[in-house]
Amino acid sequence: MTYWGSRFRQLSRLMFVGIVLLSPKGLALVLIGKPASQSFYNDPNTSPDKAIDGDVNTVQHTLRCAGEQWWMVDLQAIYCLTKITIVSRRDCCGWRLADAVVRAGLNASDFSQNTRIGSVSSSQATTGAVIDFMVDPVVSARYVSVQLNGNGIRNKCLHMAEVRVEEIQDSEDTSSVAGRVDVTLVASPAVLGPTGNNGSTLAAYKSPTDIAAAVSFGRQLTTGGSNDHLPTGAVGFYDASLGCKARLLSLPEAGGIDRTGVFYSTANRNGVMTKIRSIILPTDDIIHTSPLQRTQTVSTGESIILQMEDVNSPNTNYRWKRNGIDMPIWDGMLSVSIVSVTQADEGIYSCFADGQENQQRHGFMRLIVRECTDGTWGPPSCESVCRRCYNGGICEDLTGRCVCGPGFSGEHCENVHGRHVFGQDAGHTCSDSPDPHHDACRGRLFCLPDPYGCSCAAGYTGMDCMQECKDGTYGASCKQTCHCSPGDTCEKDSGECSGNCVTSYFGRNCQCSAENIVLGLKVIPNDPRALFVSWQPDPCVSGYKLEYALTNRGQCEKIESPQRVVFPNTLDAETTSQVIIGLEDHSTYMVYILPQYSSTQGPEVSTSGTTLRQTNLSVSPVRITSYDSVSVTLSWREVNCATYSVEYGLGDRDHCEPFSPVTYSLHCMCTGTNVTVISGLTANSMYKVRVRASLDGNYGLAEEADVVTGPREPSEPPAQVAVTLTAQRSLSFSWSQPPCGGRGGVIIGYTYRLTEDESNAQVRLSVVSKESATVDDLTPYTKYSFQVLAYTSVGDGPYSIGLIAGTLEAEPTVPLNVAIQNVDEFSITVKWSKPNPPQGIITHYNVRYWRSGQTGSQMVDRNLQPLMYLITGLEKNVTYFMQVQAETLVGAGPWSNAVNATTRIGVPGLVRNLRWTDRTNSKVTLEWEPPISPNGQIQNYVAEYRVLEKPYQPDFTPADEYIRKEVPRASFRTENLEPGTKYEFRVSVENELFIGPGQILEVYTKPSSVLPAPPQPISYPDDATDTTAIIGIIRAVPGDEFIESYVVQVKKARSSPVTKRDVLIPKHFQDSPDDYIAAEFPKGGVPDRFVVGDAKLYGGYYNAPLQRGAVYNIRVGSVSRGNETEANVEHSEPLTVRVQQANSGPTTTAVALGVIVCVLVVFIVTILIVWKRRKARFRAPENVQVALTPKPKEIDTPTVDIDNAGNSDKDDYEDIGLLPSWASAYEIRWEDFIVEDVILGTGNFGEVRAGGVKMDGKVIKAAIKTLKETAPETAWEDFKKELQTMTKIKPHPNVVGLLGACFQQGVLYMALEYLPTGNLRDYLRNTRPNQGAANSKKRMSTLTSENLLKFGLDVAKGMEHLSVTGIIHRDLAARNILLSDDMTAKVSDFGLSRGQDVYVQNSSTRIPVRWLALESLTLRVYKSKSDVWSFGILLWEIVTHGSTPYPGIESKSLAQILLDGYRMPKPENCADDIYDVMLSCWQEEPSNRPSFGKLVQILEEMTFGSDANLYVSSTVYENFVIKQELDDA
Repeated sequence: MTYWGSRFRQLSRLMFVGIVLLSPKGLALVLIGKPASQSFYNDPNTSPDKAIDGDVNTVQHTLRCAGEQWWMVDLQAIYCLTKITIVSRRDCCGWRLADAVVRAGLNASDFSQNTRIGSVSSSQATTGAVIDFMVDPVVSARYVSVQLNGNGIRNKCLHMAEVRVEEIQDSEDTSSVAGRVDVTLVASPAVLGPTGNNGSTLAAYKSPTDIAAAVSFGRQLTTGGSNDHLPTGAVGFYDASLGCKARLLSLPEAGGIDRTGVFYSTANRNGVMTKIRSIILPTDDIIHTSPLQRTQTVSTGESIILQMEDVNSPNTNYRWKRNGIDMPIWDGMLSVSIVSVTQADEGIYSCFADGQENQQRHGFMRLIVRECTDGTWGPPSCESVCRRCYNGGICEDLTGRCVCGPGFSGEHCENVHGRHVFGQDAGHTCSDSPDPHHDACRGRLFCLPDPYGCSCAAGYTGMDCMQECKDGTYGASCKQTCHCSPGDTCEKDSGECSGNCVTSYFGRNCQCSAENIVLGLKVIPNDPRALFVSWQPDPCVSGYKLEYALTNRGQCEKIESPQRVVFPNTLDAETTSQVIIGLEDHSTYMVYILPQYSSTQGPEVSTSGTTLRQTNLSVSPVRITSYDSVSVTLSWREVNCATYSVEYGLGDRDHCEPFSPVTYSLHCMCTGTNVTVISGLTANSMYKVRVRASLDGNYGLAEEADVVTGPREPSEPPAQVAVTLTAQRSLSFSWSQPPCGGRGGVIIGYTYRLTEDESNAQVRLSVVSKESATVDDLTPYTKYSFQVLAYTSVGDGPYSIGLIAGTLEAEPTVPLNVAIQNVDEFSITVKWSKPNPPQGIITHYNVRYWRSGQTGSQMVDRNLQPLMYLITGLEKNVTYFMQVQAETLVGAGPWSNAVNATTRIGVPGLVRNLRWTDRTNSKVTLEWEPPISPNGQIQNYVAEYRVLEKPYQPDFTPADEYIRKEVPRASFRTENLEPGTKYEFRVSVENELFIGPGQILEVYTKPSSVLPAPPQPISYPDDATDTTAIIGIIRAVPGDEFIESYVVQVKKARSSPVTKRDVLIPKHFQDSPDDYIAAEFPKGGVPDRFVVGDAKLYGGYYNAPLQRGAVYNIRVGSVSRGNETEANVEHSEPLTVRVQQANSGPTTTAVALGVIVCVLVVFIVTILIVWKRRKARFRAPENVQVALTPKPKEIDTPTVDIDNAGNSDKDDYEDIGLLPSWASAYEIRWEDFIVEDVILGTGNFGEVRAGGVKMDGKVIKAAIKTLKETAPETAWEDFKKELQTMTKIKPHPNVVGLLGACFQQGVLYMALEYLPTGNLRDYLRNTRPNQGAANSKKRMSTLTSENLLKFGLDVAKGMEHLSVTGIIHRDLAARNILLSDDMTAKVSDFGLSRGQDVYVQNSSTRIPVRWLALESLTLRVYKSKSDVWSFGILLWEIVTHGSTPYPGIESKSLAQILLDGYRMPKPENCADDIYDVMLSCWQEEPSNRPSFGKLVQILEEMTFGSDANLYVSSTVYENFVIKQELDDA
């Protein structure tokens, strides 16, 4: 090789290479001077020793740089190498070392036989590199070599700067920690004398896993000698045959007796040290005392006996020492005992004869004390239980492992190997023999780590370990007992039987027993819900059966009869622990385990354990076990004896309305269960549930869980339903999902239905998945009701409220039911029905007509409004064809099919406005107007009449025949009539063919003006008194046929003269005390004698006492009447009488004066009353609060009522301030009346003021009704009749009640029930929507459909009550219906009412005609069924929200149009059912109309049925017209 210059030597050393043992320390060998060699070199500067000279600047270099090259060093001894280091040359060429192979071993000639330590990689081969090779496992070697194959690469030479080698550092390491290194210390032989046995050794055998351990030897000075060093010549070394697995200490003969005593060996590995002590005793030929056992092992707390025997002691004065310290208490004893051994008792015990200790001839032994009690390990607590150690194994107190004696191995020392084998892993033998029973181990002493101590090999015993075991024993030092069947032999090293095992024993060497219990059963509480169960394994066991039982629940409930729970499967032999889960916290369980020995079950062992207490009382996990749409069932981890607070809160309603924070509600404070059901929840919603346990005042954490309730059908309909597009024949709608909380789940579709609004007929039913729909093929201008429902996977929700939508207008369809209504000679009346469907608002109709055969000459009359049309100007007896066409704003529809009619002469209609224009007592003149439909040419009029009533003949019966007259003009005058007689006139129209129906008028002739005067009355002065006169009355006999009654007139002689014949003036005494009528008698009831002045009432006249001494002219008059208000009288010649004077004298004079004064007072009071009455009769008092004089009871002072002459029960109460007897029950004193200035309402003649009445000490608010001052006499009479009618009506909730009445200062007051809401007509109109609110053709009222139907029902109930009472209202209309606070409708205003079944109006009282029945309009006849007709009009008012009836028809034309069959059309917002009720009320024949009772029944079914919206809606259409000028027409 080429030597490279010295400059390379100047480079500092960069790296070194070595192989390191696994121990933390290695000892570097000194290689300088060791023999080294290499292939091919001739330069001393590159010789092989340069690699071991300690100088990195020198380089060894092979000469040839090709082929196989090598370098080797001879260590000159065997070492256990741990590390080899190569340092590459520093000057260059480091790459040449790549692929160099390092080896170590015992072969110097063939390196391949040595162990390959490693090779240099190309990355390591760099200039100056230090390359380390760790020797693992440790290699026993004498030679270290490096080989390199050049492989033909130029200049690839082997050259190295340095080679270093490290071996195991076999020295005692005091810093190591006591632990377990697998080492066996073998003394060969077991006893030594002072001479011989030059080859004796003490060998430390290491297991393969601990072969890298460093081993050292030492001697313990506790045996009485003075030398604590190793004997002379003792050297540690490695034997080539054993390699690194054993380190030996030579004990040559030169050591003499010092070779005995206590020796030890330490094995260090990775900082862990094991120290083993061996006791080498002297041979028997020189010993004084000898122990029976070299080592004894005892557990803490046990008792032990230490025994020595006297072999050849010079004396018996025995002395004991422990660890070199005297034990005087044992002097003289060979056997001593220690009770309850402790760690302080451990040590070397020696027993010697007194004075002989230094001779090394005494016995000594070692006591090993386990730190734990028997069967336990793990100091200081020693809570762990030892496993079962078979074949003499001992439980190590630090680790619990079994330390197995020679010949045995395994976790339990269960493996049997024989006398030739030793080591914990049975990895060593005493020779190279493969026979496990070879006797090479005989005479050797085997010492193991504490607490095992020392023993002979398996099968041998004795201090010298030379004796074989006695029969029946086996194992190390023969301490084990055989369990072979009788007659069978037992191997003395292994215990194996030649035959079978004795009963209950089994296994290879019969050491397994079926009577063995499981050792080390522990129950460890590691969780509140679980127990960890463990036990020591046992190789003899084939399986385990585990059971447990609850004995105390929660430490608060002791279980009287615990029930065992068996694990479902037997545990296998490898299982040594099990976790029992699902237990209750803080509860005690008894755990049982039974070993299974093949087919035999071993004895049971048990122990108890208590699960941990829930320190935080956790109930986790909270689980949702089930749920539906309205409830959830949850469970949680049970905490024994705890109370649970269960709360829940809505977190997200219907997955569309989250709540943050969540508001919780307490569900329960549950005890004794960990399951509960929360109900009443919302479907498809997320709820948060939290559970918290409390026990003994401690609270756990609240555990939460989320749950989503299940779906259900929606509880709400879709929202925001709207019309998005309107066309003539289609409608488009849109909507949104039901509101949050009403969906019930995921909406998967919708079902909609479309019905006609009026007929409620279903038009379409369809299912869609989106939130819109278009419905085609509809009828134009038709109202439809659209409803939609949503559905989930569970089912359908409710339909939405009907949305009314209408298609747009189109041209109308053809008018229906085109027919001929009437035909006369010059006109044809055609009628028709509205098109169905109309397809729009019919603005007007067109009628097209033509003569038969002349279709080219058609006439068209346009812009017609009614549903009939009179075509005039036609020719007589000609056939005409007619068609009708409707028009909307969009255009005209098709013409109807033609109908035809031939003009002809028909029955004439009624004459109009039949009336009398003049009448006398014998003549009557009538006039009238022609009928609207004469139905031909009027030829003349037929006037008929008959006598209907003769007041002067009460028994008169009218004849059926009429006197007939034909007149050419619309007037008729008849003569020669009887005076004061009631005639019935009937006027008809006659055309060319027919005589029409007669119009009837009743007329009174005026009373007779030529009456026979009665004869002068006769005087009876003898019977007279000072205040009376007696007269005789003689009726006129001839010519008295027209006399109805007779009156007695009294007049003072000084009064003004009177005419004999005059109109009868009903003068009452109160009005004219000097000239008055004292009595009136019917013609058949005139008395022959009459007392004038008897202070009684006759025919309504007060017969006042006469004035004393006064002169009177008394006459009798015959009376003839024409009607209720006309009368004539013819008086007789007057009879003059003088009233007697009172008796003279003071008393008489005083009485007379008293009477005169009283009469004057009465007279003055009467004059004042009359004057005030005249002045204030028709004026309401202005806040007058005066008390009336109580009604006099001593005398009855009624006056005459002309309308009721001869009826003493009917009183004229105007003049005396008292109500008549029929009204006395309602009389209220004036001081109990309150009349305010506030006017609640007013009419033509009356007004209503706010006020009240005092009743039972309380003031009741009332409406005070009276007449205005300007009211005529007829209004006064009607007002009295209204009061009389109301007194007949019993209280009813739907009739305005009468609280009372009072007559004060000539004014009549009625107190009525106070109803502040006002009348129904105004209320209906006021609740209409604002006209400017929208441009829609319809608007919604604030009134509901139920309100409207209820109004009608209330009125029907009130009218039913009146009709049963016999009252005809005659003025039933919405304006006369009042509303209470709670919207109850009450019938009011009985001013036109009559208390009779049939009433024929004779007066000219004005009644609004638009509410009148047909018979009332044409014949002035009123029946209860006439009120039914008016109710139909009122119902129409309600439905149309207060519209004016017949808004396009004049009042004067109404009667004829109704006679022609016209009826108001159906309002657009009501169903046919309601309209049918109206039409039934408008039947022409009264008997065909329903009773009010039937109407109540019909309306109740509608009002309280399923849906009022089906009958009437709150929609107000634009054609609901109000014409105030026609309101009362």
